Amino acid sequence: EMDCVTGVQTCALPICFIAQVAPCYPHQLKKFPQQLCDLLEQQATVLHPETRLCIAKALILLRNRDLLSATILLPLFFKMFRVHDKPLRNLLRKHIVSDIKKVNRKRKNQKLNTMLQNFMSVMLRDASETAARHSIEVMIDLYRKNIWNDERTVNVVTEACLSKNTKILVPGLQFFLANSTPKEDDEEEETNAETNAKLQKLLHGHSRMTKKRKSRLDRYRELAQKEKKRDRKSVV
Repeated sequence: EMDCVTGVQTCALPICFIAQVAPCYPHQLKKFPQQLCDLLEQQATVLHPETRLCIAKALILLRNRDLLSATILLPLFFKMFRVHDKPLRNLLRKHIVSDIKKVNRKRKNQKLNTMLQNFMSVMLRDASETAARHSIEVMIDLYRKNIWNDERTVNVVTEACLSKNTKILVPGLQFFLANSTPKEDDEEEETNAETNAKLQKLLHGHSRMTKKRKSRLDRYRELAQKEKKRDRKSVV
């Protein structure tokens, strides 16, 4: 662990090499995936960015080769949204969506889906605003791509609409105010710029919360609740 904190090449190269040959030595490297997970979770904030990214890529490789369970890796990746490392967060977000899509390709993996949805619900209340925001955005992305389109997904997004944190509130409101119909993965997704501009102006355009501003925000929330009920009926 000290090598990974103080040096880049001395740690990154062996990790990449071992991850590549891991399938050839299943017994000898049985504990290697979990050791990498522990290293990333415990030392993420002090690791060199390149080393951190290397470990994440090695874990993705191990996961793609079925040497690591999604129930272990994906919750860890959600926690890593707390780290102030944009390239890392982009990589993790892309893999999370891709992995959940893969495990649900033939049939819905309800056990994994429920576990992750419950975990995301907890992440919305995370002390890290960045982690909470990325978690809700991942869930909305999964809904848009028609990977998760069930009632539980809508319920978690609704929780975001009740958040006092505007960075979490805005994506939730956009989900209901814009077209919330699930899209196929190959469809081009369009952002609702007008809705975003209105929300940003409403939430940040004034220094204090006036009665009029509060009334408009309450109407947005009421509309979100109505959209939630409609989505429930469509799911049933």
